[in-house]
Amino acid sequence: MRLAFFTDVFPFPLIEGGKVAQFYVLQELAREHEVILISIVEPGMEEAIENIKQEIPRLNVYTIKRGITVKRKQFFGRLRDRVLWELNKKFNTLDTPNGIATHSLFLDPVQARPEEQVTDITKIFTEINADIIQVDFIDNADVALLLPAHTKKIIVAHDLRFTSVMQASNIINHSSEYGTYLRQYVEKKENAFLKLYDAAIVFSQEDKDKLNQFEVKQVFTSPFAINTKAKVISSTAKYDKLIFLGGDMHTPNLQAVQWFASAADTILSATGLPTCIVGKWTSYYMDKLKPHTAIKFMGFVEDIEHFASSAIMILPLQIGSGIRTKLLEAFAMGIPVISTALGAEGIGVQDDIHYLRAETSEEFLQQVQYTIKNSTATQERVAAARELVVEKFSPEVVARKRLQIFSNVLAQDHT
Repeated sequence: MRLAFFTDVFPFPLIEGGKVAQFYVLQELAREHEVILISIVEPGMEEAIENIKQEIPRLNVYTIKRGITVKRKQFFGRLRDRVLWELNKKFNTLDTPNGIATHSLFLDPVQARPEEQVTDITKIFTEINADIIQVDFIDNADVALLLPAHTKKIIVAHDLRFTSVMQASNIINHSSEYGTYLRQYVEKKENAFLKLYDAAIVFSQEDKDKLNQFEVKQVFTSPFAINTKAKVISSTAKYDKLIFLGGDMHTPNLQAVQWFASAADTILSATGLPTCIVGKWTSYYMDKLKPHTAIKFMGFVEDIEHFASSAIMILPLQIGSGIRTKLLEAFAMGIPVISTALGAEGIGVQDDIHYLRAETSEEFLQQVQYTIKNSTATQERVAAARELVVEKFSPEVVARKRLQIFSNVLAQDHT
């Protein structure tokens, strides 16, 4: 089978969830099939491109330069977020529907592309003549307009933006007509592009249930894979830190850390454990969180297994959809996890069996203290969580499921 994958998140190095969600599926499928990766890339990514070719020798890689239009959008997006932060600090504007409407999370999920990028994408897909094309991320849904009409098209919705709009509306507890308008606006935008595909893939049953209201021809549930052969961290009776994995460019991460900052200070005072944030954060947001002395920004950590060997993972997520790479990787490595229900959604885990649930600052403190004091129970949860991840999220299991979906779509009559 000749399989083509389009993305604007180059799947290497494995330093963020979106990359991991793609890499291990590509690696496993390339063992027995012809796999073609078409990716938008930034300048200076030559080493990453060569490295992925070494990791997956049978992978054919096409790259397309990210256009100036997108770079300008990113620049003005950062400028807008800075203005919003200052407005929120002075006037609390992000707690209003108008403030939410202008935040980057709620902008149009699909943006028009530069002309040269459209030309390059069209040329590549005309040349490769793939049996099936998978497009990753709702941001790239417009690519359906550029694909050959005879080729079956599948989109992988890593997250559903309209879901995040509803969650944020619930957080600020508004029920205005404008709040409803925002949700419907994003929902209609997503639906308009998703229905261009022969099928959509989501990572959880929860997202499938939400997407069934759309006009997508078929919706399949297929999780992504992680490295289930990663080194398992030895059990420890002494924890010296909490860790959170994720950068600030993913809005749910930014919102989670902002919300958790005060709780982190309380936990540090009560237990002596700082909260270490692993991932890329801009100096602007790091400066804003400086008053919270418990928060320590670590940047990229090369040996995460060693760094996390005495840590408790926290996932204080309150908005977002899909499933969390950071949660699965923690389970695979044998790290105890404390999470909101949303953070653990979509993978079939149970509170007090695989992880500990916390929804408030007080509950996070209580669960951290419980984890520290109850070593035997903690290790039982860690073992159960790792067993679940190996069973459901190994590359072999996920690749078989993905191939079954491809076969089902290819078997449909061409229209």
